[in-house]
Amino acid sequence: MPKIVAPRLPKITQLMGRWVAADPWESDVSLITSNRGGKVRVRAVDQSDGQEAEILGLRVTTQEITFSAYWSSGQLTKFRLRKLLDGELEARYTFTSTTTYKKAETGRKSSSNAKA
Repeated sequence: MPKIVAPRLPKITQLMGRWVAADPWESDVSLITSNRGGKVRVRAVDQSDGQEAEILGLRVTTQEITFSAYWSSGQLTKFRLRKLLDGELEARYTFTSTTTYKKAETGRKSSSNAKA
């Protein structure tokens, strides 16, 4: 009978290093992960201006690292890092954005402007 081997889960050490976007048009952010004394550390640096984000909510499992990066612009980016192939990492992220809204014209007068 053939022996069944369970797939090996990536070890957290495989997620350590300096990571840049495979497509430089995708992102200017580099992610630096390290493991010192059994404690995982993460840095997120915008390579276009050298800005470093404040890292919040860091969580580590044997398969992924999740955290939020708070930038001086007020933008918050949530990351989930997973190992793919040798030399490749998947970084799934969502971020906040800011838009100014204005009150829409309704086409009718409000009661305070109506004639008595």
